[in-house]
This record gives sequence, C-alpha cells and structure tokens, in this order.
Amino acid sequence: MMKILTYNELYMKKLLFLLLAIVACLGMTQAQVRVIPCNMLRINAQTQDWWPALQITVPTKNSCAYNLWNTYYDQDVFFVCGDGYLWAMKGGYFGSDSSLKKNIMPIKNALSLIKDLQGVRYQYKEVDTINVDEDYRLGFIAQEVEKVVPEVVKTMQDGKKAITYTDLIALLVEGTKEQQEKIDQQQTEISALQTIVREQELDLIQLRNMVYDMQEMMQNCCENTIPIIRKDTFSPQNDNYNKIQSNTILYQNNPNPFSSNTEISCNIPITFNKAFIYVYNLQGIELMSFPILQKGYNIVNINALSLPAGMYLYTLVVEDKIVDTKRMILTK
Repeated sequence: MMKILTYNELYMKKLLFLLLAIVACLGMTQAQVRVIPCNMLRINAQTQDWWPALQITVPTKNSCAYNLWNTYYDQDVFFVCGDGYLWAMKGGYFGSDSSLKKNIMPIKNALSLIKDLQGVRYQYKEVDTINVDEDYRLGFIAQEVEKVVPEVVKTMQDGKKAITYTDLIALLVEGTKEQQEKIDQQQTEISALQTIVREQELDLIQLRNMVYDMQEMMQNCCENTIPIIRKDTFSPQNDNYNKIQSNTILYQNNPNPFSSNTEISCNIPITFNKAFIYVYNLQGIELMSFPILQKGYNIVNINALSLPAGMYLYTLVVEDKIVDTKRMILTK
C-alpha cells in the first residue's frame, strides 16, 4: 500500500534534494566562497580554460557590471560597463619590468611596417539597429593588422580577434626615430651640396675676374680694341659663358634656415654705384640695412642674436630700384 507523504515530509525531501544538488555542484567546480577575519571576501574557483570564475549578468548596455567606489575620493574610481567599456579614474599600468621579459630584441624596419598599417574610422555594431547612437571610433581592423604585425593580435576563445594597442606605441616610437634619421641624413647631404655649389660659385667668380683682367691687359697692349667682357656678364648660376648677361643677382642666404649666423651674397655689376640689402619682417617693417660698397661679388653676414626667431624678407636695391626679394628663416 502506497504511503502518502505529509506536507512536512515532502518539504524536507525537496530541501534535502536541493542541498545534495548544491554539494554536487560545489564538488564539480571545487569552488569556495568565504569571508576571512580581515573582512575580505575570498573566492577560490577552479574552472576550465575560458570558463568564468565569476560571472555577472546585466540587463542593458549601460548597466554597470562592476563598480569600485573609493571612500577616500568619495567617487567612482573604476567600473566596467555592460556594453564593454572600461573606465579608470587614473588610467592603467601594464607590467613592463625587465625581469618579466626574455628574448628582448630591437624593432627593425618599423617605418616600413607603419606604412602598411591602415587606420580606419568605424562604429560598433548595435543589437538595437533602430536606436543607433554609437559614436565613431578610430583604430584598426585586427585581421589587417595581423598580416603586418601579428605580435599585437590575439584570437579570443570565440574566434574574434583583439589588438593590444599599447604594443603599437613602441612601433610608432621606433618608426619616428627611423624617419628622423633619414631627415638628418638628407639635411647633411643638402648642406654638403650647398657647400659644393658655393665653392663652385666662388671659382666661377675668380675665373670671370681673371678673364676681365686679361682682356684689359690685351686692350692696353694692342692697337686694335678688343671688346671687353665685363665682370658682371658672368653669372655663377649660368653655365653658358658665351652669352653676355649684364644683370644683378641676389642669392639665397646660406644656411637657411639658420640658428646662429647666415650669409647673404649678391653680385653687383661695375656699372652701378649705389646698392643696399634691406631686411624686413613679414609686416614690411625695415629691421636692418647693409650698404654694398664694392662691385662684383659681395657677402653680408647676419648675426642671429640681432633678430628673434621667425621668417624674414631681404631685398637687394640697386640705384633705388628693387632687384630681387627672398625669404629666410631664423630658428632658435
């Protein structure tokens, strides 16, 4: 004959079954939750890879999954938002001590790698496509970055790829250094070429003066007058010496830009008597003037201490007529 259980007996059996289920679960995960004497909550969970030791479920994207309120500051200092944003009041530190690392090697060809990276503007996909208010973000596509710098890309347990953006900082720093080395090398080459051009100009001026002196001697010695090619007819910037060019030339200052001193050179034909070089600021106010007292090739020295850093104009005026104007830059 079947025994009919009373209400109390049925309730006790259900409670016993629930306790057995809890014990079974605890035995499976070997988890412990306890409060130790210093009022700290300790969780000891042994789970499989990628299994959560502590899981929090929130109902909306703006729900706060974790919040740390500091009574010292009397405000939030750290929280994790339900839509995946992480916020920390003072930023974060990542382990980077040398004792934590091995097989340390310098980054090479960083500039070439940076050129192959493609930055993008994007929005995150929203579950609710009707109310899309996600702001645009700046970043990279992990699959594209993986082809260039696989070291900074990790594949997560669900197959999605993630980027350690902080690792890219080292790549950017080394790329900037490589670029600066190229700039310095090019500047050295430019300075060397400017020196060569200057030396060639001086050689051409000397040759021009020698031709002038020789023709003067021939004219004095011979009965027939030989047409004289005057000093000012040869331009240091013109290789065709058979063409007579009676012009006045204002050269670019050297060096330019400059931080200490610079030289402005000009060529004044012997047929002119009065010449000046004027220095102006960009507002057209005259700051300096230098009289040109001799014919032919002249050099004017400008000391950087006499001017503040900036851009200036200098003009060659011969017989009260402007011949040419150029720019120069002073850096300090």
